[in-house]
Amino acid sequence: MEGTSFLSIFYPQFFTKTLRLVRRSKRSAKTSEHPHFSVEPKEHILLHKLHAPELSRDRIMNQKKSHPRLKTRLISVPDSCRVMGFKVHNSVRSGINTVMKLIVLACLIALPVAAQFSVEEQMRFCAYTNDTGEVFNYRMAAPRFPAEGKNFPMIIFLHGSGECGTDNKRHIKMGLPSLMRSLLMQNQQAVVLAYQCQRGNWWVGKLAMQPDYRMSKNPTASMEVLMEIVGHIREIQPVDPERIYITGLSLGGFGTWDAIQRWPDLFAAAVPICGGGDISQAKRLKQIPLWAFHGDKDKNVNVECTRRMIEAMRRSGSRRYRYTEYPGVAHNSWDKAYHDQEMITWLFKQRKIEKKPFWKFW
Repeated sequence: MEGTSFLSIFYPQFFTKTLRLVRRSKRSAKTSEHPHFSVEPKEHILLHKLHAPELSRDRIMNQKKSHPRLKTRLISVPDSCRVMGFKVHNSVRSGINTVMKLIVLACLIALPVAAQFSVEEQMRFCAYTNDTGEVFNYRMAAPRFPAEGKNFPMIIFLHGSGECGTDNKRHIKMGLPSLMRSLLMQNQQAVVLAYQCQRGNWWVGKLAMQPDYRMSKNPTASMEVLMEIVGHIREIQPVDPERIYITGLSLGGFGTWDAIQRWPDLFAAAVPICGGGDISQAKRLKQIPLWAFHGDKDKNVNVECTRRMIEAMRRSGSRRYRYTEYPGVAHNSWDKAYHDQEMITWLFKQRKIEKKPFWKFW
């Protein structure tokens, strides 16, 4: 390439040094014979290693004699150049560079927080110790500096079967990043809880794959621990008791249906994704706003699991449900669901309905 030293081809840092030396060069009013350039009176610069001092012409020649294999090229430093066909003086070019830097800085500031912080950084490690001394780890995101007296919604996230374990890490890698990204895009502040259940100790004892499925009398150990952690967080965080939401995917979708059927008075809204529940308990969900999602090509959890629950809610007289079925979508319908900005807006508008005495009609 013309105007580039042999070493700069193999060492990109030479370009950085060249630009630095160009910017430090003295301005001169003298004009060369070139019609478009105003140059220094034969001041030359050696393209040398990074942070090398500027060398005089005599010193350059001495180095070339002592190092015959070192190929150097002397270039003149222009005082002006042509940009897009127009002659631009270096002072103007410096101003343009400053403006471009400010534009880049503004773009970086305007980037959503989700692009700057991963879900691992947002969901910090926490631990809960029960009355018997058992310690249970979980992950939680909460407003860092909440205003005094202000309460925030709480979102309980239930992961799928592939994220079960005890590392307190795997369960936040699937689905939750999409949910957190949508919350940040809408600037929705909430306390987000993600507890990890163990293999063999799921959110539910059995998956509601068949129409004759019936919910067990007691919740599983993992579900009981989850509810204990929910109570603990409500004591230490500014949680709005009227705005506690629950959502889950796959196994967590079954767990979401199970939780709202067991504790319908606790939750203000639910978003079960590719799950299912006990159709005989659908009448308990009449007062819970619910938005279910499923893909019609799901081979892991048949779409009929959600269809049955929605039909059971319709027959029970519920009118507070929504259902989105994605055509052509397989098991992973949660990313589309959590990216649905309408669903996020709908979710944060939901509040628990105050129960009135039977004799009150207004």
